Formats: sequence, structure tokens, C-alpha cells
Amino acid sequence: MKKYFLSALFATLLAAPLPIFAANANMTPMQAAAHHLQSDLTQALEQSSFNARQRYNLSQDAAVLVQAADRRAQGRRMDRRELRNSAKALIKAFDSGSFQVGDVSMLNSDFNQFKHSIR
Repeated sequence: MKKYFLSALFATLLAAPLPIFAANANMTPMQAAAHHLQSDLTQALEQSSFNARQRYNLSQDAAVLVQAADRRAQGRRMDRRELRNSAKALIKAFDSGSFQVGDVSMLNSDFNQFKHSIR
């Protein structure tokens, strides 16, 4: 049963960004960067050595970045503390050595693009 739950969870995470991209062609640069980071992270997690709980937590951290970008695009305030904590968790994971080398450089590039889009 646990095996089926994880399969369903990853299938859901993989499918989630696609409708968002299709539904919102007029994204702000921050939204586009957050969604791109989330999509690349989902793909990179499949090849990583993280366990299921860690993968879920990292996916949630990426979702916080997407939610913050969406809120900002709607003119609402972001929870900066939650955003900062999620960003720190992602950076720590990128530096952990649990991702493949190519994925780390891609994720760091995506994260830097997200940081620059905030301004």
C-alpha cells in the first residue's frame, strides 16, 4: 500500500505544474521562475538519493515558492518567513550531494533566476 501511495504522490506532483502552465500564459517573471524551479525539482527528485519523506518535504518547499509568487502576482502579501525557510531548505538540499551533478547546476540556476525575479 505504501508503494502505491508514493507512486500516486509522485504522479500527482508530476502532473500538477502542467495545467498551471497551460492555464496561465500571462505569468509574471517571478511566477514563471517559481513554476520552472518546481518542475525541474520534481524531475531531479526522481534521480536523487532522498527518501520519500525528504522528497515530499522538498516538493512542499518548492510549492511555497510558487504560492508566494502567485500571491504577489495577485497583489497579496507573501509570508516572508515561510518563503525564507523554504528557500534555505532548498539550498541546503542542493548542497547535500543527494542530487546528480547536472541536476544541481540546473536547480541552482533555476533558484538564482527565481531570486532575481523577486526584485
